[in-house]
Amino acid sequence: MAPVLKHGRGKPLTSQTKEVLYCLYKYFENECNNNPSSIMTPTQLVAKSTGISIASVRKVVSESKCRPSDQEVTFKSPKKKPNRKPTIVIDNFDQQVIRRTIHDFHITNKEVPTLKTLHAKLKEDIDYKGCVSTLRKHVMSLGFNWKQTEDNRKLLMEKHEIRYLRINYLMKIAEYRE
Repeated sequence: MAPVLKHGRGKPLTSQTKEVLYCLYKYFENECNNNPSSIMTPTQLVAKSTGISIASVRKVVSESKCRPSDQEVTFKSPKKKPNRKPTIVIDNFDQQVIRRTIHDFHITNKEVPTLKTLHAKLKEDIDYKGCVSTLRKHVMSLGFNWKQTEDNRKLLMEKHEIRYLRINYLMKIAEYRE
């Protein structure tokens, strides 16, 4: 017997795979009808020989029985769902506004910025169109991350490399002004 290969869990079966399973089922069904002393059912034989679960084999067989018997059995492949929302692209100006809003949160509001409060502030300032999870992606791409404190809270902080580059840049500007 062929080695048993496990089909990926959660992955839908393609139409070609369904056709092969159905042909195997028909073959094993004929063999079981010719040899009634068989211990296993055709569904169990197909599942054991292919490594696909019995439930999946049953679904394929029931899908073939739902179709009229006078025409050839065809199966449909699953279709990929399109993305519901388009990706929101922000320009450099909006990126700088987001960065400045995060930095000013401590100074003006005297509180730690959270994504919800930051989202509300950006909605009224620059009419930010994205949701909170999109804002999280934009904040991460700007070089911020969350650091855990001793009291198990997470603070939004800029990465060390970016902070170091900004400090060096500001120091060079100060040197040139002198």
